[in-house]
Amino acid sequence: MRLISRSCALFLALAIGPGCGANDNSAGSGSAVAKAPDPASAATPKDGAEVAGAVAVGAPGKLLRWLDPEAVGATWVGRVHDLDADALTTLYAIPPRAARMLRDAEFVDEGLSIIFGEEGKKEMLRPELLAMQPAVARGTYVLRLLAAPRSAVEAALAEYEMEESKIEGYALWEPTGAFPWRILFLDEETVAFIPTLEMGSGIGPLTAARDLPASTLEGELQKAIVGDPELILDLYAEGPFLHMDLSANVGVVRLSLRRWRGSGLDATVLLQPLDDPATAAAELEARDGVGETDAMRGLLDRIAFSAEPPVVIGRLQIPAEDRGPLRRLP
Repeated sequence: MRLISRSCALFLALAIGPGCGANDNSAGSGSAVAKAPDPASAATPKDGAEVAGAVAVGAPGKLLRWLDPEAVGATWVGRVHDLDADALTTLYAIPPRAARMLRDAEFVDEGLSIIFGEEGKKEMLRPELLAMQPAVARGTYVLRLLAAPRSAVEAALAEYEMEESKIEGYALWEPTGAFPWRILFLDEETVAFIPTLEMGSGIGPLTAARDLPASTLEGELQKAIVGDPELILDLYAEGPFLHMDLSANVGVVRLSLRRWRGSGLDATVLLQPLDDPATAAAELEARDGVGETDAMRGLLDRIAFSAEPPVVIGRLQIPAEDRGPLRRLP
């Protein structure tokens, strides 16, 4: 049983819908993050999946159906962006262990550029991804959709000298070089990147997603994606987490980032400290950005954190011309 299941349920209930409370001075996006049914059977979700509103189909449905029902963290990325994982972590006060999903998704993308080439990667894979932290895993699992025929992708993997094997009817490609992920073909359109540090084949969380009912986490993430076409990414993770800026640990963290006024950014971050929310809000407001650039310190000064017990909420809207400190270096 999870240590903070009660906190998790409360946090999900406090999720902020897209545009709720938004104005020109505070970011009002948000959403809570559990299991999309197969698009082919959208009218009959799995038993145990209580999903309100529209069912996620297309890319969301194809990826969310593989979310481990016991996952303690998940991040959806719905569109191409140039945002740097470390910069997002710094600005929005994401605990390091939760931020690992963002960093690992970035590392996978960089590795794929080596395997396929930068242009080849765009031809092989769609931009949407799902990163997840299974409860029993050591690392982050990343799921992507193919943009090219599976045969073309497999041919490129063979040319890169990855080796194919079969596991429970799935094709599993093992790296022979420095690429630290196994590649599992879940179907003709979906691939999973499994850290090589996982015990055995590492496919257990994926077969659990295939066989077990949907989780609350998946259903809430599904609603967020369906309900907000401007959503760039949505991160949810439950700890407890050590937080470098707070005297108390954090039980749950949630970051919703959406497109605003063209290329601008509208973000809401929620943190549930395992102590007084007012103290946590004051500590986050007092961050001085030592070691950061002047531009990043400017953004740190602008993000506003407030205690709204039992959580702390941070809000920030960034016009397109001010998002430079968050851009990933080429």
